[in-house]
This record gives sequence, C-alpha cells and structure tokens, in this order.
Amino acid sequence: PQCTMLREQIAYNCFSPHYSCCHAHPALTLFPRPIHHHGNTGVLSFVRVLRGKLRLRAGYQSKCAGSSESEVSFDFPSDGVFLIDDSMGLHKTSNVMEEGDGRTVSLHLYTPPYIECRFCSSFRPECQNVGDAFVPAIHHHPPENHQLACAQEVELSTKCSHLSFANFANLVEVLQKEVQIDEDRKHSPENIAHVKHILQNMHFNEKEWRQYTKFSEGHYTRNLIGYDDKFTILLLCWEKGQMSPIHDHAGSNCWVKVLDGNLEETVYQVGEDEATVKDAHASVYDPEQVTYISDAMGVHRMGNARSDGVAVSLHVYSPPYHECHVFAEDEPLKKKVCITAAYGAEFPFLESTSEQIKGCHTSDSTTLSLFIDNVTHMLQDGCSSSVAYMMNSLRFQESEWKKYIHFSSHQYTRNLLAFNEYFSLILVCWSPGQKTPIHDHGDDRRDVFIRVLDGSLGVQRFLEDEWGQTSADLDPSASFLIPKGDCVRLHNNDMGLHQTYNASRSNCVSLHLYTPPYIECEFKLQSGQKKLLPVAYCSKDAGSGISTACESLFQFRRNIFSNLVSFVALLKNMFRVNNGVMDGNSLSRVLAGIQFDPLEWKSFASSCSSCYSRNLVAKTDYFSILILCWDKGQSSPIHDHGGSESWVRVLQGTLQESEWTRTPSGMRMEKTANLEVDSVRHISKDIVHSTSNTSPGVAYSLHIYAPAFDQCNCFDRTTGQPTPTTCGSHLRAPHPTEDSTAMG
Repeated sequence: PQCTMLREQIAYNCFSPHYSCCHAHPALTLFPRPIHHHGNTGVLSFVRVLRGKLRLRAGYQSKCAGSSESEVSFDFPSDGVFLIDDSMGLHKTSNVMEEGDGRTVSLHLYTPPYIECRFCSSFRPECQNVGDAFVPAIHHHPPENHQLACAQEVELSTKCSHLSFANFANLVEVLQKEVQIDEDRKHSPENIAHVKHILQNMHFNEKEWRQYTKFSEGHYTRNLIGYDDKFTILLLCWEKGQMSPIHDHAGSNCWVKVLDGNLEETVYQVGEDEATVKDAHASVYDPEQVTYISDAMGVHRMGNARSDGVAVSLHVYSPPYHECHVFAEDEPLKKKVCITAAYGAEFPFLESTSEQIKGCHTSDSTTLSLFIDNVTHMLQDGCSSSVAYMMNSLRFQESEWKKYIHFSSHQYTRNLLAFNEYFSLILVCWSPGQKTPIHDHGDDRRDVFIRVLDGSLGVQRFLEDEWGQTSADLDPSASFLIPKGDCVRLHNNDMGLHQTYNASRSNCVSLHLYTPPYIECEFKLQSGQKKLLPVAYCSKDAGSGISTACESLFQFRRNIFSNLVSFVALLKNMFRVNNGVMDGNSLSRVLAGIQFDPLEWKSFASSCSSCYSRNLVAKTDYFSILILCWDKGQSSPIHDHGGSESWVRVLQGTLQESEWTRTPSGMRMEKTANLEVDSVRHISKDIVHSTSNTSPGVAYSLHIYAPAFDQCNCFDRTTGQPTPTTCGSHLRAPHPTEDSTAMG
C-alpha cells in the first residue's frame, strides 16, 4: 500500500505548451485520488484505463475531507476511455480493481496542460501534507530524448496553471520570449494578461531576492534585477510608511508582484485639465498577489502604508521608461521628473555619457557576440595573454552599449553580459562617489581585465590583520588610477583584498572580464557575516548557470537558485556526458551549490507518524531523486543501497548518520556524524549505514541514488543477518501489521 498514487511523465513528445500527458498508478482501493478539480477553467482531461478498473465520482460540493457523496459515479474497465471537463466540477478517481495484484494503470492527457494535482485532504489518517498539498509530477524521460524533454518542461513551468519555482535569470529569459510589443510600442490585451499570468505563476526564492534588497530611511529604493530593450525589472524596497508620489507611467505598462509585506495602491483619474487627480480608489495587495496598471487606467500612488514592517515588490515595466509625470492630491500639478534609479544612458539627462561612448565607434567595430566568441576560443586554446589585446582593441557600436548601461543612485550596478566556463563579462556602471566593498576575487589563479569606457576608476589595496581588521595599504604601488580608454590586467594573488571606486566627478562605465569566471562579489560585513552583491541579467549570452547544464560552472558561482525541474535536467546532462558514471566530489559540489525553494520541496513531502517517508521526485535510467521527510525521532533501519552510490543534502533540521560493519556477533557501529542543514554527504556503494532525525521537529533531506534501485539489504542489529528489502517510494509507510522488511 502506498499513501499516494504515482504520476510519471512518460511521453516526452506529449509534453508541450498545448497539452501534457502522464500515466498514474493509484495504489489500493483504500486510497483514492483526493477530491480535486483541474484549476484552470477549460481544462479537458482525456483518460484511458490501460489496466485494471477505475471509478470516477463527480459533482462533489466540497473538496475537503469528509465531503458529502458525489452526484454521479462511473466505473471504467481496462481499455475504457472517458473525458473530464468543467461540467464535472470537483471529482475524484479511485482504483476499484479487486482481481490479480489489484493495481490499475491509466493514461491522462490534459489540454491546456495540467501538471500537479492539488487538493486539501490527506491520504491516510497518520499522514499530513506539509506544504500546499498536491501530487507532483515525477520527471522521467528516456536519456536519448532528455534535451527536448527538459527544455519543454522548463518552458511549461512558466506557462501552466500550477505554481512555477523560478529564479530571476529564468524570469528575464521568459520575458524576452513572451513580452510582445507592436511597432507602435504597444501591448495587446492578450499579451498584458499573459505577462500577468506568468508573474502570478512564478514563485521566487526569498534567499535570491533578499540579495537585491537595499532599504533607505529617506526614500524607497529601486534595485535593478534585469532588463531588455522591451522591459525593465526592478525590486522596490519600502521602509515603514514609505509611499511613492502620484505618478503616471509615460505610456508604459506596469506589472507589480508583492514579495514581502503588504502594498497599498491608490488609483486616481486625471481631470480634463490633465493636472487634477480625482476619484481615488484604494486597494491592498498581499504577498504573491499581482496587479497591473497603465495610463489608460489612471495614475496611481503605491507604497508601504504599514508602520510595523517593511515591504518588497517586483516591478516589470514595458516598454522601459525613464521619465514620468507626478501629480499632487490637493492641488493641480503635473511635473515631469526623471527616475533616479536604474536609468539608461540613452536618455537626455545622460547625453554626455552616451555621446562619449558613441565616440568609440569606428569602422572596425565588432559585436558583443563576436567578441564573446573570440575570447572563448582564445581561452580554450590557453591564450589568456591575447585577451588584453582583444580588450584594448574592441570597438562596439553605441547601440550595443546603451542598452546595457544602467545607473543607480543607491549603488553601482553590475550587468552580466556573458558567462561560460572560461570567463565572465560584466559591465559596471558607477554614479559619482560609488565604490565596491573591500573584497577579493576568491581564486588566486583568477585574472581580471578592466577596460574603462568612460570616466576613470581608482583601485586601492587593503591589508588584513590577525583580528580581521582591514586598513589601506600605504605602499605607493597599492593605489592607482585607470583613466578612460585604458585596459589593465590584475592578478588576484597580487591584489588580494582591494576596493574599486569611481574616481571621476561624473558617471563612470567600465568593462570587467574575469577568468576563471567570477559573478557574485562576495565581501564580509562588520558582523563577520558574508554578503553577496548580485548581478543584473541583461544578455541572452549570460546564461543562468543552470540552464546550460554544465557542472563546471558551479565552481564559479556562490549560489545558484534553481527548481527541481532544472536540477533534474542538469543531472540528466551530467550523467549522459559522463556515460552514467559520476565523480563523487563533482556531484557533491553541484548539490552544495544549488539553493532550492523550500515551498517547492516541501510540496513533494508528506510526514507520517508511522514511518519516515520517501517521496519520488525523478527517476531516470541513470539515477533517482527522492525527498525524505523525517518526523521527530524517526530513523531508518541499518541498510545498504543495493550497490548504488548516493548523495544526501540536508534541507531542514539535523540528521545523525551512523556507519556500521557486519561482524560474527552482529552489527558494530564504526562512527557517527551529525549532518547539519545544507551539508552534503557522498555515500559510496559499499557503505552500510542508518540515519535518524535528531531535530526537535521535522527534518527533510534530498537524496540522489545512482543508479536508481528498488532492492537493498536491511541488517538485523543483533545478528547482522541481511534481509532483502523492497524500497518503496512516493511515501511507502508500512503499518505495524505489514511486512517489517518493507523499507519506508
């Protein structure tokens, strides 16, 4: 008996933006599929029973446990086909097969796509759904089709009716494809609704967006996330009580998603004099809610009206705008203002910067993509000395530069232009007086090539004493200027701790090439805590470090914010490239570098009072991934892994792992270690061990097994006798009366 049915994505060519295809294994008659509906109105579900017998009950009045009986009931034998549409409403399906092994297999095709089955009741009395309850789809594709399948899954994750766990690089990539602007720089009503739907579906990891937050007592801040010639994405940070002025959007469209706190919006209509505002209407938006406004709907004021907490919101503006009008509530007023954060160089108030960079244009100008290709080939051939020549001789069209130049009044901006396993290319924009924190570049082998395009940069080296205190190095060679047009090459083992700053009285723009790649600027706060300065995503060449599915990129990024779909795609590619055999350290490094969203992995897990649960996330010919949920005090038997290697990442809580040796007098414990949250452990194929939850609450862990296995040996602690054991997945929770050799 299983507490859930298994839903596997089996047909890679049937997983498209138009429909999805999966087959389900409902467990026993005791455990029907919960009462649910298909989320989106208009979803059609075509079902064929491949084996066994399936019962459909429809017309429930409530989807909660204990709901009254349904209005209609139908039984479908093997080869039976039926359709579920909106008229069915709340419904459930049950396995009513009594002959043979009692199992039923059914094929379900949904259009538009419907992936996760969401519900609110538990499958068994002792089981509790930890997150927003749903039966997740298990990602399983033949290895020869993995590239197409994974690309379709990642694309679908931003378009379907279910919640998508995304990162900011995903958001930029999706909006580059999905934002549609006509020749008059206008959006259709359908595209406006589509973009709102994408933002509603996307859930962002708090650890990622917290990197971009910067609060100010004087004014709310606007922090650049990403941009394109069609849109700008900003993260706005609101201290207690901070509000924007009443303003329009200069003909642009504005989508807002609340990430933290509450936002209050007041919409006004503009009078015939185009300066008086009236007919105010206020609304309050909670976290994860999305709102939209354009000038056709009115002007608005937005902000954090609360006095007991801050607020954070994500804003998408399309087309980008950098000047708007502000209005007054108590008098006629219409005043044009410039937006003072994340503005671009192509706008009138920065003409000097734009014109000076435009002067770099010559007849032998190149393109950004060609420059990236040339540098990649040089570094592939080991010719790092030629990079300085390339940086010195580059000449770009002004039209290429201007879309990447963004300044902020709050801190310098770091715009990621390219990122691969050989180098990273970052365009840095400095307002007057801005400087980096004191930092180093992490790897003594790392070189940085800096070309100043406008203004001038200063570099100051620092020394650190035994107490961790820093002071400026007074050696004359430890401080120098880089004027406009110059290119310098700096070795990290020579520079060590240093600070770079805008040494000019006006804006400064510089191009930084790091090899090996260097993305996040890591530095230490006075408290000793480490902090990262993230990048803004702007170029299709930059990549997120996860979509490229290249393991080597993980050693060059501190954190990669990913979802389980992308992680499965990454592992598929890694195992395929390595012919199914993975180096333990390489995979450990990858697993340690990824930051998963707790809301996602908790949605896969259910806790059981009778046994720890094993919840299948993905299964391929090379590996399987499971989320294990451990209630307080729960432990595994002493067992091996059936000849498979495994990797463990603790997601929450503390686990205690013990290694055992079989002796004539029974099992002898060799060593015990605590696995704290975020720790990663590689377990070789010959290890016999046991694991227990020593946390005061529920613990979670992610496990990778290569190859996937269904059989292992459990060992009697007293005699050492091994017992072949079937390893359940997707919450195998044996009752005391069940076979004790069944491993949860």
